[in-house]
Amino acid sequence: MSELPLEALESTSIHDRSEALRKIALHGGHDLVERLMLIAQTDKSAAVRLGAAAAAADVLSRYRVGKARKDLPDARRVELLNTFRALDPKVNPGLFLVLSCLDLPRCLERIRVGLRDPRWDVRQGAVVGLRRYCTSASVSENKILRERVLGLLQPEGRLQPDALEGVIGICAEAGWEDAREGIMRWQGSDGTLGGAVDDAVSRLDRLQDPEGLEGAWISLGLDAGEVNANPAARGWFLLTAKGGFTGLEGGALKPLDWKAPEPGSLSLKTGGRWKRVAYRRFWLLRPDTGNAGQALQFGDRTWFKATDEDFPELVNAAVMGGKGQPKEIRTRLAAPLLSLVPDTQAGVLSAARLDVLAGRAKKAIDGLQKVIKAKKKAPAETWFWLGEAYTASRKKPEAKKAFKAYLEKAPKRGAHVEAAQARLDAK
Repeated sequence: MSELPLEALESTSIHDRSEALRKIALHGGHDLVERLMLIAQTDKSAAVRLGAAAAAADVLSRYRVGKARKDLPDARRVELLNTFRALDPKVNPGLFLVLSCLDLPRCLERIRVGLRDPRWDVRQGAVVGLRRYCTSASVSENKILRERVLGLLQPEGRLQPDALEGVIGICAEAGWEDAREGIMRWQGSDGTLGGAVDDAVSRLDRLQDPEGLEGAWISLGLDAGEVNANPAARGWFLLTAKGGFTGLEGGALKPLDWKAPEPGSLSLKTGGRWKRVAYRRFWLLRPDTGNAGQALQFGDRTWFKATDEDFPELVNAAVMGGKGQPKEIRTRLAAPLLSLVPDTQAGVLSAARLDVLAGRAKKAIDGLQKVIKAKKKAPAETWFWLGEAYTASRKKPEAKKAFKAYLEKAPKRGAHVEAAQARLDAK
């Protein structure tokens, strides 16, 4: 975005100011944070004040991991923290979100103070800030952070029940198994606190299940809690009993072997040597679906457990990554995904594409013909993939017939219309 609507921040219209803040949240740089925080404290509209704090936090969220971290040096972060020191969270509890994304140890101490504030809305703002602080990959292996947060679970942490309930939930969502003892201390408590304990223990149990590691994982190119209109490349990470693969959008996929020797540690082999990497399994809201579920972090990447809706993307990644590769590599890319194909009509189409990738075109043809002959109406793309399978089998007449059938059945702007016409036009 070439120009930000900075002039609209001075508008007399609450709507215009709010819209400008939403755009700045997506596209603004850290040079705007001080201005946003001034608005967050002084604007006459409570909605605009909250929106300004949220925008400042979203901007800062883009500078927590990777190369972008260096674009906002710690010295500048300290300057901003000192500027925020005089700000009153009662005026705007969104201050804690900004502190969480400023990402300094001293920010955590300010959030801890907020958790003990006598004002309910300030405590809840601190809970929200602590949650965002603890989910980023920047603190995934930060043992000091964990110890300080776990210390809040002790009676001497002096938290009100609502703040304690929030901290208990955060510890479970972060996947901190060593928080279990501190959480269990409050089992049987009255009211919603007791239920929060039971939910937290159940979540920790699920995150410790070793079988939960297996399956497909997808990276959106975003750090946990990051808001960015221009994310990094998407990525795929597959772990099954038949092996797996890993890769980023626009790059080559690499088949891999893997082992999980102990909780929190993976051994990966993508070439000639095994490499051990530390990881974190935790619970996170997936921003593109709005659903919460298991996530995985290692390095600067955050990975979400893939769903059936993600499967076509994984198949596309394998097929594109396998083009021009030796059959052995193509088979190693296809085999793990085939073991995860959902038992649906769309799954059969995906399996056919993977069979073609692995050099089993006849099996793909058989599967697609079953879809066509079934009582349930086959989607138009079935004929396109049938044409691709016939092409791989070097059966040109059958392939052209399938492509023609696709063009007759597909909408004019169907996903494969141009490709199908190109196949027919080819000599």
